[in-house]
Amino acid sequence: MTKNQRIAVITTVIYTLIMSMGMFVMHNIVGLDYSNSNMVYTLVYFEIAMTILTIVVYRKYFKNKAFNKPKNKPRKIFLFVFAVMILGSLVLAYQYFINATYSPTKNKLLLMAITTTMLVGFSEELMYRGIVLPAFLENHSKFKTILISSAFFSSLHAVNILGGFELTGVISQVVVTFFVGITFACIFTEIKSLLPLIIFHGWWDFLSIGGGAVTESKITGAITAAIVVFEILMGLIMLFTVIRKDDKIKKMENLENE
Repeated sequence: MTKNQRIAVITTVIYTLIMSMGMFVMHNIVGLDYSNSNMVYTLVYFEIAMTILTIVVYRKYFKNKAFNKPKNKPRKIFLFVFAVMILGSLVLAYQYFINATYSPTKNKLLLMAITTTMLVGFSEELMYRGIVLPAFLENHSKFKTILISSAFFSSLHAVNILGGFELTGVISQVVVTFFVGITFACIFTEIKSLLPLIIFHGWWDFLSIGGGAVTESKITGAITAAIVVFEILMGLIMLFTVIRKDDKIKKMENLENE
């Protein structure tokens, strides 16, 4: 294990511990469940700490790894997948907010929700795609590294059980986030910049928390499920293209060495 890999693993452990404390405090001290949108009033402080942690580590050890322009034009399938993800999120936002009811209390909650979820989007993308992924790319293939970063990403969501989330829900979330992590990692390896993923990640989490706080609609659940299924299926397809590209690179290197 290289120095940067050790740093990435240690940072991930600390990051997960901070999130664990946040969930524990929210559920056992404040008395809120994971499904309660008001949890953002507690978790925001822990998200600030997690954001500071990732920024410090990234700037010291991984600077210029996560916000670059691709040397080659990204392949169409990667751009297509990301475009559909954005379009789907806008459709979901429309369903959430077109018939929503507002009040000073809900407006305050929405403001806190978007603050918290943007911190989540920033810190999680920087942690798993901006630190873990570049660290393991040093001596592993893209395929293996994508799986490693996705495993770290999904394991973070296991701590939601400390927030009162039922076990079956946690298991489901861990599985889903593993495959979503593959999709996000594949997109990052192609576009070379975390910025679009940070914005989408924060926006998506805001829809999940803020949207559910202002309206109730059965169709939003169906739309969310459809988008997630699309992300997972296309993520696997993109992962296959990454494998093929790695194989081609290896063949070319072998030919050059002969």
